[in-house]
Formats: sequence, structure tokens, C-alpha cells
Amino acid sequence: MSTLLRTSAVLVEDASPGLSMTTMLDGIVRQVYRKDSGFTVLQIETKVAEEDQDYLVITAVGRTPELPRVGHRYTLTGQWTTHSKYGKQFHIESLTKPLPTTSAGIEVYLASGIFPGVGPVLAKRMVQKFGDLTLDVMRTQPQRLLEVSGVGPAALTKMMSEAMGQLGLVSTVSDLCRLGLTQAQAARTLQTFGTDGYPMIRDNPYRLVDVWGMGFRKADAVAKRLNILPDDARRLHAAIKCILDSQGSQGRVCTPIAVLLSRLADLCDLDVTVLERCVDDWIKRRWIVREDDYVLAPAMVEVQRLIEDTFGYVIRRPALRETEVSLNASSQRLTREQCLAVKRALAYPLSLIVGSDGVGLSLCLRAIVDEVKQRDLKLCVAAPTAALASFLDDDDQPCAVPWDDFHEYQRNGQQGPLKDVEVLIVVNAEQLDFVRAAHVLKTFDRERIRIVLVGDDQEVPLSDPGHVFRACLQVGMFPVTRITQVVKSQKDSGRISLIRQICDGDMPKWVSGLFGQDCLLYMVKSLEEERQALSGLLDRLSFTPKEIQVVAIGPKGPLGTIWLNRWFQDRWNAQASPQLMGFRIGDPVRSVRRNHEKEVRVMEEGEIQMIDPHSASMCVVFSGREVTYQEWECDELILAYALTIRQAQVVRKPCAVVILPPQPCDWLTRERLLTALRVGTQYLVLVGTPRTCKATVRNTLGEERTLWFVRYKEASDEHTR
Repeated sequence: MSTLLRTSAVLVEDASPGLSMTTMLDGIVRQVYRKDSGFTVLQIETKVAEEDQDYLVITAVGRTPELPRVGHRYTLTGQWTTHSKYGKQFHIESLTKPLPTTSAGIEVYLASGIFPGVGPVLAKRMVQKFGDLTLDVMRTQPQRLLEVSGVGPAALTKMMSEAMGQLGLVSTVSDLCRLGLTQAQAARTLQTFGTDGYPMIRDNPYRLVDVWGMGFRKADAVAKRLNILPDDARRLHAAIKCILDSQGSQGRVCTPIAVLLSRLADLCDLDVTVLERCVDDWIKRRWIVREDDYVLAPAMVEVQRLIEDTFGYVIRRPALRETEVSLNASSQRLTREQCLAVKRALAYPLSLIVGSDGVGLSLCLRAIVDEVKQRDLKLCVAAPTAALASFLDDDDQPCAVPWDDFHEYQRNGQQGPLKDVEVLIVVNAEQLDFVRAAHVLKTFDRERIRIVLVGDDQEVPLSDPGHVFRACLQVGMFPVTRITQVVKSQKDSGRISLIRQICDGDMPKWVSGLFGQDCLLYMVKSLEEERQALSGLLDRLSFTPKEIQVVAIGPKGPLGTIWLNRWFQDRWNAQASPQLMGFRIGDPVRSVRRNHEKEVRVMEEGEIQMIDPHSASMCVVFSGREVTYQEWECDELILAYALTIRQAQVVRKPCAVVILPPQPCDWLTRERLLTALRVGTQYLVLVGTPRTCKATVRNTLGEERTLWFVRYKEASDEHTR
């Protein structure tokens, strides 16, 4: 047993109200049994009491956030219980991993980004100098770090200001885990609130709703441990915030008061009169804004007013007549509709171009860019991702700015160069929500900017409130050019034909077979047939796995992305090992969260290059950049063999395989189906039942997203008059 690390068992008496005496055990995992539900049974080799001379193997049971690994040391927090059948067991409340002790683990830990100024290169030098004692040196003799090349006095001070807190976080993580958080949740809490996270959460556990990956249910469970009453104001306020955030994530700008009260009653299990008083109190304090029978967050009012004021100001600026705009020779080859779009883009301070697939939008936009360059005007192209500005030449690519970067420019005070931009082209404008639109518009000088919004009015933002493009069309104040003529190269495309029929509300013949040369319909009658169709389907496709994107309606269910990702992983990457949190070397992944420290964007595509089971970390390559993820950070990544429609909105691959559920559902509308179909740029496969396809084409989205934009616009116009 000499190879075992030092273990200890202590009784910790917590002073928190509502918490009983808790036992902590340190030990080595010898066997693991885990159910799909997350319930885990462990055989732990440990000392049950500090004075014990021998190590015992005990049984520990409970739900753990990740699968513990055999041979690894963990700290368990919980209580001893007696099972009627299995006898004495240790019930796990939390399971944490201590700081790394090997050189390899310490190097990955230091390079993870939590220490200012320490990256992979400097972390390697520090470990080469001090080996397994690196963390001890940082804790007890930090001045010795000056012996490492690249560490100066200023860098040391900056590094150690964070290191003293980080190296003492093990006890803080343990404190948070005793409140009912998992290790990953505790790490996220500390990442959000810093080293003061534990006292902040004990004071108000509903602050947890501000931590990425946690919601009201988790905060409520922690609050119950702290004996917070059900009608506590902090609880009700957190519930209101979560409901409004949830409505926003579904694309709704405002929430009917009746819906808010109904959701509150379900969430808080309280009398409606109590909830009405709470909502009235929030309205009086201006924490939420009431308009007629609706409520919305003050921030949503502000962003809408900013958009309206900016558009209203821009549109009142002088414009040229379309006949006064002359185009160069290359633009003369465009269709009549495309030429009109180019002229209006150059003549008006704000114009809209509406077009679907196959009408030559890229050609039209390329002509606008050429005309702008010929006039020596400074250009910026705003797109969901830089890759979606595909109409730009390599020389013009620096002009493309992803939408989310505009917020970063403002936050870091870097928008100065963009103030001189004279022409702004917003592509995929149908996906632009109110908040991102406000960030984009704030960046530019409205005295000189000329705005061109380009999009398809048949698509909408899927996960954020507000639909700027559709609202502008409804207001009717701006010049709109609709491009409907299909270019010659796309006239025989079955993929384009199917998309256009669905756009027009027409009902294609839902029968299996080729739909043109680049579209395959796979119509089935049941779930079993749909699953069986996948195997034969893949054999018919000539694309590589990296060229195929599978799209499903959601993550759960028998044909959800969770099941599909495992199925495709076993088919396309079955031999890869080792594994970490379900990931394998060679798996395609996407980030579901913007990580500023790692410089990873939302839905950025990467591939797992290396997994180190000893340090419980993996290396992911994003656009040639190697990024390290610790085990507790793996929830920022998802397997990307299959994506939901929301996740795939900004994804473009040569081949898209769209899998619809056997039964229709209210959420799946014509607009969302079109979003999925447009993922494939060369070939499209649609798998589903005729019943679901027909119902989806008939099911269109309402006007709820734009109600408030129009209402405020009318009020603004009335005030102007």
C-alpha cells in the first residue's frame, strides 16, 4: 500500500443552517459501476479513520457529474447510511479531484489559462525547472519562479496575485460541493464569482442562476439546504429572471403577464396572489417594464430604441435617385433584379435585399463590394461567422467581422477603426436578433454609415429575442429589393427547387427517391424504419464524414442528437482511444459557449487531437490553434456529428442530412425546416415521414417576434410628427 497517496478522514461540522455533520474521505477508486442515469457505485480504498493503520475497501453510492476513473484519487463528501439489502454504504454528496501531483498534470493545469501570463510555453519551463514540486514552490517560495526564463518581477506579481487564490481553491470547491454542487458546477461558480463565490452563494444561493450551465432548479435545491423559505423575495426574483431569460432564448421579445404568472406558479408552487404582488413590485421598481398586457426586460426596451433611433436617423439622410447611380461594366452582366439591388445599395442610406437560395445573392453582393471599392469607400461586412461572407475575395476577407466581435470591440474599446466605415453590409440578416443588432449599430457613426441588410424573410433567429430583418420589412419604411430569378447554374438543382417550393408554401411530392441530382428524399413510415434507413443512407453518399453534417430537431428522443452522435461516433470513430467524458481522439466537436480566455467562439468547429487520461485533459484544434480543456470544462463542447437546428444555423457543409421526427411537433415550423435544409451547400438528404413533412410546411411562425419593434416604431413616428 506504499504507493497510495496520503489519505485522511475527518468529520467536518458545518456552521451553515440546515446542514448536518458531513464526512470527508480520501481514497483510490478500485472499481466503478455506473448506470446511464448517472447513479454510480464505487469501491474505494481508504482509511475510515485517521488513526487506522490499514486501508479498507468501502462502498460509496450516489450521482456523480462524470465517470470516476479506476486508480485515481478522489475526495468524497457525504454521510454514512445503511441500506436494507446491501448494508453500510457511504452516500456521495460530492466527489472532487485534488490538485495534480505529477509533472504532466501540473503542466496542463498551469497552461489551462487560470494563471495570468502563464501559457503552454511558460508552463513547460516551470515544470522543467521544478518538476513535481512546482505547485509547492508557487505556494511557499514564489520568488524562486524568477529562476524561470520569461518570468520577471512584474509577471511574478501578476501571476501570484491569482495563484494564491487558485492554489487554495480546493477547500473552496469542497465547501461549494457540500451545498450540493458538483465539482464542475463549483468550478463554474468560482470562474464566475472568483474566490468569494462560496460566501456569496451562502448569502444568496439564487445567484447561481447567473452561472453558465445552471438554472433555477439547481439554485432552488441549494436554497432548500440553507433553509430559505419558499416565498423569499430572492427566490421569486430569480424565478422571474429565469422565465424572462427562457422566453428570450426562444426568440420572444416580450412575455404576456398571464404566461409569466402561470410559469411562476409552476416553478415556485405558490399562490397566484403572492406572485402578482411580486410582479407588481418589480414593475414599480422598473426591474421589468410593462406595456399593455406584456412585460419585458428594460434591456430589451433600450436595444429596440437604439435600433429604431439609428434606423430612423439613417433613413432621413439624403438619398440619391436610382437613375443617378451608374454601374461599372462588370455589374452590367447581372440580372435586372440584381442590378436594381446594387443601385439601391449605393443610392439609399439603408436598403434591404431579400433572396433565397439559387438566385445569385453572392454574385450580387460581390458586385456591391466592387462598386464600393471603385468609389474608395471603406467597407465592413458583418456576418454570423467570417466563413459565411464567402462572396468576398481573399484580399477582402479582413473586411468580414463576426457579429459577436462587435460586442468585444465595444467592451475593449477597440471599435475606433470601424468608426470610419462608410458602407456596412449585413449578410444572413434574417438571423440577426435585437441585441446583436444593437452591438453592431453602436459601433458605427450613424452620420456617415450606409447600411445594406441582406437576408431571407423565410428564416428567423432561433435562440435570441427579436427579428430585425422581418421587422424592417413589416415597417415598410425602407427600400426593399426582392431577387426571385433563379440563376442558370441552379435551375436544374433539386435542392434549390425543394427549398423554393417550401418557401412558397407549396407541397412537394413526399415520396422516396432523387429530387433532382443533388437532393434525396428518404420517406419512411415509422421510427424503426427511420433508424434502419441511416445505415443504407450513408453507403449511398460519396462524401467523407467531415463533409457531412447531420441535423436533428433537438437533443433528446430516439432520433435526437445525443443518440445520433453516439451512433455516428461508433460508426465513424469506433477504434479511437482513450476516451474522456464520452469524447474520443478524432471526434469533431463544437463549442457551445464563448470562452474569452481560450479565444474560442460559440459553435466554432474543432477536432480532438489528444486525450491525456493521467491529467484528465484533452487538446482540441480550432482553426490550427491548440486549446486545452480540463475534464470539468468538457461541458463547453459537444460532439458535432449531429447538431440541432439551432446549433446548425451558422453551419455550412457540402452535404446535409436532415432527420425529422416520426410525429409532427409545434416547434418545428416551415422557417426552422428551411434553416436545416440550407446547411448543405452541394447535396441534401431529408429523412422523415410524409405526415411530419406536410405538417411542418403548413406550420408557420407567428408575428410575435416583431410586435414590439412595430409598436415602438409607430410611437416614435407619432412623436416625430
